[in-house]
Amino acid sequence: MTKIRTYPDGTIGFSTSDTELEAHLDRTYVRAPGGERRWIKVERDSTADLSDLVGARAGCACVVLGKGPSLERVRELEFDESTVFIAINEAALSKLPPRINYAIAVDRHVIDAIAGKTRPETITLAPAAPDLPAGVTPLGGGFWQGGMRPNMGCSPAALRLAKLLGVRQVTLVGFDGFDGPTAGQVYAPSILRSGVTDRDSGDFAVVNGAIGEELAAWPADAVTFLHRVPKPRVPKGRRP
Repeated sequence: MTKIRTYPDGTIGFSTSDTELEAHLDRTYVRAPGGERRWIKVERDSTADLSDLVGARAGCACVVLGKGPSLERVRELEFDESTVFIAINEAALSKLPPRINYAIAVDRHVIDAIAGKTRPETITLAPAAPDLPAGVTPLGGGFWQGGMRPNMGCSPAALRLAKLLGVRQVTLVGFDGFDGPTAGQVYAPSILRSGVTDRDSGDFAVVNGAIGEELAAWPADAVTFLHRVPKPRVPKGRRP
């Protein structure tokens, strides 16, 4: 009889080949990313069903909200009721966008920080874990395929989510650090007003590599970085 081990990170698994046990654990729990015989002790029925996400927003425009200073420019965008807003980490707490359909976070301290504070309509997603806060829906192992891993940051994960949803184009707001390290204030004022502490470094080189890999799946004309777009001219004495 194959012995199931509990590993230091809380996952369970076994090392020898046992196809029957492997199938049983696949039916019951979420397989840990990486393809090993290891599972996160989260019931599969409690995770977000990827089949429900695929094509759920087909043909819609999408705005992905980062935490950089250009997040303040979201008010310049034109959108309609079908536009999908996906927020990364504490950008889910910003009051600037008209709505936030999905929020995604991967670091536990961020998940705890935004849990229960997002808008009622927001679906908050995070990597599967056995003790996620109430109101946070775990993403099963099927989401973290290929080169994607939960510890690579939620920016590339948000872009993968947008692709799964079937949106036709994405506008990235608050991704100022994608072109190079940012100087001075790293996070947008509206994020800092929610109580988030600013970073002491705006170098996102590692995460940017993963973002670039996700963007490679999109046509070039389907992706816009708002911080690269000139700000609209405003007549003197008038507010935008």
